[in-house]
Amino acid sequence: MHFKTNNDLIRQIEKNTGLEFLEKEMDGNLCFAQNNFDLRDEFKSGFSFSDFIYFLKNFSEKSLIIPSEAATFWELVEKGKNI
Repeated sequence: MHFKTNNDLIRQIEKNTGLEFLEKEMDGNLCFAQNNFDLRDEFKSGFSFSDFIYFLKNFSEKSLIIPSEAATFWELVEKGKNI
């Protein structure tokens, strides 16, 4: 599957996982559910651009795979943080 832009890829991740892309990363407690680092991934309803970048670190351009569920996306985000 080939994506022309990051926006196309982000929209496909949203479609496949049910997660919402959060265009602005919020500071403070306004969006505690998304900014709480102790919150387990299965309770998160959206992902940030930082999460997206960590996700991408797992793949070369030709090997990109879009997860079909949120849990797999979050596993790849965590793995990307360690790359």
